[in-house]
Amino acid sequence: MAFQPRRFRARRVLVSVFALTLACASRDARRDRLAQTRFEAPGRGALHYSSDPGPGEALRGPHAVRVGRGIARAASQRRADLTPDPRLAELAAWVAEQREVHGGPPPAPVLELWTRHLGLYEPMPVVLALTQPDAASLEDRVAQGIIELMPQLRFTHYGAVTLDDHGVVYVVLVLSWRFATLQPVPRSIAPGTPLSVSGRLLPEMQGAQMVVTYPDGSSERGELVPGPRFELPVLARGSGEHKVELLSNSRLGSTVVANFPLYVGVPPRTWVVLEAPPPGEGELDATDARERLLELINADRDRARLPPLALHAELNGVALAHSEDMHANGFVGHTSPTTGGPPDRVQRAGIRTPLVLENAGRGYSPSEVHRGLMDSPGHRANVLSPDATHVGIGVLVEREEDRNAYLVTQLFVRLAEKIDVDDAPDDLLDAINRERDRRKLRELEEDDALSALCDAAARDYFTAPPGRTRQQMVEVLNRNAAGKQQRYSKMAALLTVVTSLEEAAAIDALLDPAARALGIGVAQGTRADTIEDAIAVVVLIGY
Repeated sequence: MAFQPRRFRARRVLVSVFALTLACASRDARRDRLAQTRFEAPGRGALHYSSDPGPGEALRGPHAVRVGRGIARAASQRRADLTPDPRLAELAAWVAEQREVHGGPPPAPVLELWTRHLGLYEPMPVVLALTQPDAASLEDRVAQGIIELMPQLRFTHYGAVTLDDHGVVYVVLVLSWRFATLQPVPRSIAPGTPLSVSGRLLPEMQGAQMVVTYPDGSSERGELVPGPRFELPVLARGSGEHKVELLSNSRLGSTVVANFPLYVGVPPRTWVVLEAPPPGEGELDATDARERLLELINADRDRARLPPLALHAELNGVALAHSEDMHANGFVGHTSPTTGGPPDRVQRAGIRTPLVLENAGRGYSPSEVHRGLMDSPGHRANVLSPDATHVGIGVLVEREEDRNAYLVTQLFVRLAEKIDVDDAPDDLLDAINRERDRRKLRELEEDDALSALCDAAARDYFTAPPGRTRQQMVEVLNRNAAGKQQRYSKMAALLTVVTSLEEAAAIDALLDPAARALGIGVAQGTRADTIEDAIAVVVLIGY
């Protein structure tokens, strides 16, 4: 996901969002950290995102032949098919120029801008930057670098540029992976233009799913459709930049196949302005980095008018264990060969929840990690999930030469709120009547006799013998309430299990214009078929 330079062996990349890994052999290759810098995309931008590489050379410069031999040797040893793409060579040239201007590789958002400017749609590429005192061993060096990366990543395309720089050989090699071939997709369309993303997945991918982030910041996730061929419509909403992400399933779980901006009614963006993170943010320890990430998450949720997430200690442990698993076993993904998927890990920890969402990322500051996740529609949707109530954040600090890199796992879940059971019926009735008043419906009165029946039924829900269903309990409640029905033309019973009283107050049946009175019972507890501290709400509605 985020910017990842390391000395010749880059192992950590986010499979489920776009990623950049940069392996540098030079100690003085540094990311430029000015307070604010504007970066422009060089050259003329592509008109389409496309699988077609177009004309040109994928290996450039005086030592292209030696680099080509190194690539071929690594591909043969790993039994991989690597295809040349001149666009990746162009990207490599821009990375080399960036080093000359700023003394280091480009930040991840800059590489993202350049990659899309060239019409590349795949996850962010891996950049391998090498310096050699002479060209004689360049073939060995390139082969070694690719081989070290390949256990964690499968590459399908490459491009490279070589330079003679003050008596040393400088190589920038760009490697990418395409899990699907796409029919050309225009980068910019007029409002109202119908558009679909279509193509074919590679055999190891299963199903295709579209996630779009709209200009207003909201996201929409489509259904997973079977592959290998797919054609998914993109529904534009107004003018502006739409972020389109195509997901599929692999052995490592949900995997990004394509991630690109679609410009509706506006020209493609050709620049990006970056601000340095707060001073010292790149030197935070794991605990402080976790707190900073929580702060960033809740700031974005506040901007989206969503309630903040509470940090959950046990979830922190589950998330940290997954970060450590990825680090130790050389993989990046949501499905671990040893611990399974996110729901498996959460359930094994004894946390019962109907919702488990997971993000993973890596960067050189919490702000960089967070920005990368928010730039991915699927992961942005997780951060801004209206259903999530708690988050666990596991941060593993990896020391690279003289700076920290942060490998992060985030787990978003829904847990029940703790309530005062004695006050809950009154609180719920107040919430219901507020919503009814907003809809200009008459206020409901509480029927004490009905509430007594509901209170007993709610408590019985958590003490009932195993196997007794909600429907059976509702039938018993209806029989017990039969003697009270003379006051009403009809009655209806409802038993629901929720995670908050606000959730219960939004139930449609409680907002029926014909309803006159309510009996309410509320209890909190845990059954084998519920989450921990579930809230049982039992209601008798009189009409």
